[in-house]
Amino acid sequence: GRFTVQGLAAGTQVSVLFENRTIAASAGEFSDSFPGVSRHVYAIQSGTTVATNPAGLQVVVDGNTLTAPQTFQWAPGSSHTLNVVTPQGNRGTRSVFANWSDAGAQAHTITTPSSPATYTANFTSEHYLTTAASPAAGGTISPASGWYSAGAQVQVSAAPNSGYLFGGFTGDLSGATTPQSVTMNAPKSVTANFSIVLPTYSISGQVTRGGVALPGVTVTLSGSSPC
Repeated sequence: GRFTVQGLAAGTQVSVLFENRTIAASAGEFSDSFPGVSRHVYAIQSGTTVATNPAGLQVVVDGNTLTAPQTFQWAPGSSHTLNVVTPQGNRGTRSVFANWSDAGAQAHTITTPSSPATYTANFTSEHYLTTAASPAAGGTISPASGWYSAGAQVQVSAAPNSGYLFGGFTGDLSGATTPQSVTMNAPKSVTANFSIVLPTYSISGQVTRGGVALPGVTVTLSGSSPC
């Protein structure tokens, strides 16, 4: 008999259950022959799946950008290209391609196997660290803003410029100890705060009366000014 299956790709393997045999399908159909009246149970093999870890990221299959997972009914022995979009994501967190489950390069060609198979693109997560100095002229903060692997410990330090004092961190760090470490388990922001050092003045002199200095009497005036 001849059986029509919409979307069935040529070469897809159809298992005949309980009989330990398979049938290679034609495009959109497969045929089987059996004498007399009998009952047969057929199972269309599940095809080739392209997935991502974590799920729901974008893959590029034969030049088409798709959201994983995707399953294809490809003919065994046919060639297809796999690639990924990297990095993916924004707003402080992104996914960066790490490897394929078949150890292929980021962009590589596969040959469709005769049995169901899954190709998984594995990604790692990164979070963005924002660092800033306030005021900008007051000093420096290290490192500069950038992306870091999820869970990384990043050491943040501050150094005042001449004429300024380091007053402490705010944001995802606090206190005036430098350096300190921030754990990148989410997007983080750290500001190094600086204050200006005010100049100090001191004036000393003697007290006079009638133009004559009083012996043993000295006056000292001290203070600071922002000017």
